[in-house]
Amino acid sequence: MVVCWFAGLTTLDVVHRAVVPPTRNEKVTATRQDVAAGGPAANAAVTAAALGARAVLVTALGQGPVAAAARADLEAHGVEILDTAAPGFALAVSAVLVDDATGDRSVVSPDGALAVAPAPTPDALAALPRPDAVLLDGHHPSIARAVLAHVTTTPPRPRVVLDAGRWRPVFEDLVPQADVAALSADFRIPTHSDTRVAEAALAMGATAVVITHGPRPIEWHTRHHATTHHQEAPDPQTDTTDTTERPSTPPDAADGTERRNAPADATETTERRDRRRTRGPISPEVERPLGRVNGTARTTSVPPRTQPTLAPGDAALRTQPALAPGDAALRTQPALAPGDVALRTQPALAPGDVALRTQPALAPDEAKDETTGYVTVPPVQARDTLGAGDAFHGALTVALAEGEDLPAATARAARVASTRVTQVGPRAWLGLVS
Repeated sequence: MVVCWFAGLTTLDVVHRAVVPPTRNEKVTATRQDVAAGGPAANAAVTAAALGARAVLVTALGQGPVAAAARADLEAHGVEILDTAAPGFALAVSAVLVDDATGDRSVVSPDGALAVAPAPTPDALAALPRPDAVLLDGHHPSIARAVLAHVTTTPPRPRVVLDAGRWRPVFEDLVPQADVAALSADFRIPTHSDTRVAEAALAMGATAVVITHGPRPIEWHTRHHATTHHQEAPDPQTDTTDTTERPSTPPDAADGTERRNAPADATETTERRDRRRTRGPISPEVERPLGRVNGTARTTSVPPRTQPTLAPGDAALRTQPALAPGDAALRTQPALAPGDVALRTQPALAPGDVALRTQPALAPDEAKDETTGYVTVPPVQARDTLGAGDAFHGALTVALAEGEDLPAATARAARVASTRVTQVGPRAWLGLVS
């Protein structure tokens, strides 16, 4: 059993579901109500426990009836708690409204703004089971900094995942230490306002970046060297629907061509470089990022396969027998079953597939330090989106703790988050992933 720490915010969520949201100065009758612990770190911990991990939540709860309700819910779902709250700490209460027609949620919450959470002591952290992965949500800066300092100075260093939905000043300290910075589509870095957010996070020091876009494909970016040289990446394809059952298409893949650069092989021969520049038939080996283990980047070579069909779950790269000059050199099978991991560049991906995007031709001096890919999100009918991002981050943390590479971990997290939104209520979905 892997051990995952989740450091950050806990709230008590009071959730109402209504047929229509109230207008100004209007009252409406709810069709359902739920009360459960909430907050990014807390919900991610609940998800991790449901997936079979040992989930430890480092947070501030305090005493009193509100804290007691949140604590009872967390413990009932297998979460261990290190409570750093000082006497008199007031746990935040979130008011949540879920639209019955769309599943969209609206939240009003003080988060951690009304009460300061003290940092855990070094002795308290040392008494916890050693983590394989740690998630930081940044809501309680003192907790985040203390946990990060502890895991950084206590080898072996676990993977550090950063849940960054919106910018917080503490992220100046956390982003450079993140093995994976999981960002929302709306996340922006104020000091890099003129730079794409993935490039900015990598430039700050993050090893990898994942960016979610609701039901549209999830971006992932990995950095291979300390110095990065990033180029403009296309935005994920705009989809005017949010839950309709249709596969998504990675951006800039409509013509079968990929626009991003993969790192060039330093040992590549001049002959192979020349063949790549002319974009003739080639049989490349593709370096796939495996993330980091104990702070060390790993890659593995995946040889191409040329068989006409693949069983679901196979990972393969297929090459056509001949290409005209200028054609893309990397091609793959037309579809894989949901959740499969594959290196693909065709115009459409099946739900859950992972796409590695590469530049077919690179001159000898054009080696790049970043690999970019996309993971499609399984199409489902969303009934309740509350905590979907938290479920994604919890599942991503568990998958990375178990040693999965970033594309596979992202695909697994997407499946878990998609499962969550199909069920009404904050906890009803957990039995489907346990």
